[in-house]
Parts: sequence; C-alpha cells; structure tokens
Amino acid sequence: TGQPTIQVDYTQEYVRANRPQVDESLNAGILYDKIADIYIEPPKLGDEKKDNKKKCSSSSLLLSRLSGINKLGELNDEEFTALYKWIDDNNETINLFLEASKRPYCWRDFDKVQADFKSFISMSLPGLKTIRNAVKLVLWQGRLEIYKGNFNNAAKNIIAVWNSGRHLWGPRTIIEQLVGISIEA
Repeated sequence: TGQPTIQVDYTQEYVRANRPQVDESLNAGILYDKIADIYIEPPKLGDEKKDNKKKCSSSSLLLSRLSGINKLGELNDEEFTALYKWIDDNNETINLFLEASKRPYCWRDFDKVQADFKSFISMSLPGLKTIRNAVKLVLWQGRLEIYKGNFNNAAKNIIAVWNSGRHLWGPRTIIEQLVGISIEA
C-alpha cells in the first residue's frame, strides 16, 4: 500500500524530551500559559487613536517607542502615562512572571495548549510573543523602580528576566532557543 506501518509522533517525542520527571508544581510553563491568557496589551497612544486606518496592533506604537528609549526622560507625558497604565493593568501578569521565574523547570504540554496540529513542523509555539511582551513589561517596571530609587525591586526584576530566559534552554525548537537568548541579552 506504500504506507509505513510504524509511525513516530515527533510532537509527542518533543514533549516527552522536554518534560522532566518532577512534580508539576515545579513547572513554570503552567504560569506562562496563564500569562498568555491574562496579559493586557499596552494602551493606544494619541496618534494610534486618531489613525484607525493603520493595520498595526494596539501595542505597536508604545512598544516601538519604548524600544528606542535609553533614558526615562526621553518619554513624553502621554508615553509615561501609558507606560504606568500598562504596568498597572498587568500587575497579575507581573506577579505570575516573577513566580514563574522562581520555578526550576519549564515545559509545555502542547496537547492541552493546541490539540489540532498534526505534525511537528506545523506545531505552533503558543505564548512566545506574550512571554516576550511580559519580559518587556517586567524590565520597564524595573527601570521605573530604578528611577524611583528602589534598586532591590529592580534587581528582583532583572533576575526574574534572566531566569525566564534560562527556561527556554535545552531540548527546544530553534525559535524557542532564540527567544530565550534574546530574553537573556
């Protein structure tokens, strides 16, 4: 018939290779999945509100503006207000991220996250964009803590981001590894 009789489910092999045989309470992946569910995008800036013809996400203007900032003094009042609102709206996200960073292991149960993929190649990597945005959120909260003189809180955030980047090491897809490296950098 030309059909192979032995089939290997490489997706399940991938999941099995990533899952250490430890208690589920040590898994940061569960918290990252929750972050993906509760994360709130940054508020729109005035230019975005006026121009609804743009086909960009609501977060693009603020996040792109923040990525080019070296000193907080470079932000205008509207950007400062939006930054504080974004952080304030995501207090639960930040707390989950800080908790996830303390856990020693991270694996994803892709059967629970996405049951409709048929092959390893078509498997999407849910939550990586949200994790990247959560990293930006935690780093900006840390920068604001430095601005206020709360260096211990800022250090806590930096360590959390470092630990989060380490969660994406090991037997991962190349995309996950690249995101992990960029988080640590």
